[in-house]
Amino acid sequence: GREDGLALRGQLERSRQRALLKGRMDWQSRTGRNLWARFPGSHPDLAGETIIVEAYYDGISIVPGLAPSAEMSSSIAALLAFGDYLKSNPPARTVILVATDAHFQGQRGMADFLDRHARKLDYYAKRMQEPLDPHLFISLDLTTQTDQLGLWNNTNSYDLKRFFVPFGRRFVQYNEELAPVLGRDPARSLINGISPIRGMDWDTFVPGGVSVNSMKALDAGIVSLALVTVNDGRFSVNTPFDSIDKVNFENLGRQSAMINGLLGRAINDPNLFADLED
Repeated sequence: GREDGLALRGQLERSRQRALLKGRMDWQSRTGRNLWARFPGSHPDLAGETIIVEAYYDGISIVPGLAPSAEMSSSIAALLAFGDYLKSNPPARTVILVATDAHFQGQRGMADFLDRHARKLDYYAKRMQEPLDPHLFISLDLTTQTDQLGLWNNTNSYDLKRFFVPFGRRFVQYNEELAPVLGRDPARSLINGISPIRGMDWDTFVPGGVSVNSMKALDAGIVSLALVTVNDGRFSVNTPFDSIDKVNFENLGRQSAMINGLLGRAINDPNLFADLED
């Protein structure tokens, strides 16, 4: 604890001493759960196309017994808000919202969801409990120290980037339409991480990088995007200091409203998948 730590540091400052500290953390095995809900498409021509939107709901800390994980709750909060949006605004395409567990245990929750429902490889298809055959997979990975979103295509491969360029153009257009309505500056509210401007790359906007679940979806052969909070160092994440009093709820609210608008336009856009290469 803090008092013991300060007392020990005081002793060390007053005299030269050597100290051996030992710690112990007992782990317990528990079953994780993935939760998902389907919103049937309402458009006769688009309802057969499925879009999955996903967020994780677990947290982590370098001190496992002290893991408030407040910033890490941002993504699942935005996913639930998007679910409320869909209830009032039925989608043209079929939308499945997925809340995955065990993101911080090697993304095991995401891997399990893909194995059970979404992998397109023949080996996994035989194991699927309910095949979903998604046309697009979108992960949310949010924090709250800025209100800026970035659209990413989950890969640094230049061979694959070209395929995702039309998605970048469309989301930029959605953002330009939506930002003035929300009182946002379109130059700041969404960053096109697929085709960044002025020679910058994705690492410019995400210091230290971020491992999003849609990277695994792309590895499984599913067309995948991610909406990620950018220009946020995420300094409290994975520490005991990731507490609720440090969460900027205004920034989270602005990001959530933008996500509702962006995804609302995307799932209803008949040209969303136009101009994509085979």
